[in-house]
Amino acid sequence: MKSNEMSYSQRLVCVKQVKQEAVEEWDDSMPLPGDIIEGIAPADGCTLEGVEDKFFVPTKGKSELRSLLGRISKRNADGFVWLKIRRGDQMVNMRVCAVQEKRHRLQRKFSFRAVSNEKHVAVLDDLDFDQCTELQEMSRKAICSIEKKISKKARYLTSVNVEERGRAQAEIDTLRQEIANFYSRYNA
Repeated sequence: MKSNEMSYSQRLVCVKQVKQEAVEEWDDSMPLPGDIIEGIAPADGCTLEGVEDKFFVPTKGKSELRSLLGRISKRNADGFVWLKIRRGDQMVNMRVCAVQEKRHRLQRKFSFRAVSNEKHVAVLDDLDFDQCTELQEMSRKAICSIEKKISKKARYLTSVNVEERGRAQAEIDTLRQEIANFYSRYNA
């Protein structure tokens, strides 16, 4: 097997779930379910343009990632790190805040918080490639679905009277709740 091919039985560090139910607030600058963590680098004041591949340390498992984050957090008080994420066929460099959960004393447990939204917290786990792909597909479908429905309702709202706008807005709110319920059932 070539080194760039993925072994389907290999365990990968992946975003298993996001603790933010408001799917309509998600965007591509945030860690999303199914994102595969390929590497990590200390932020050290680097901008997106200043981060190079040579700065990233590859991650091979959740325990190794925990160890790297522990070392980085000792010298980086603000907790910001760069992640190299595989999302589908593309690689994305993303700045996030590494958050150590306080309740775990013997074993450090970290999650990632989006820089743009403090409520967007990504929970990590070791998953196989198929599980990561399934989560990525679910994320993509959910985001596309809500964008289409909201766009359609927004176009409709501009052409109707105030009473109909209220009903349409209630439908949009119901759709948002359905997506949140979908994710909470899946992540349970």
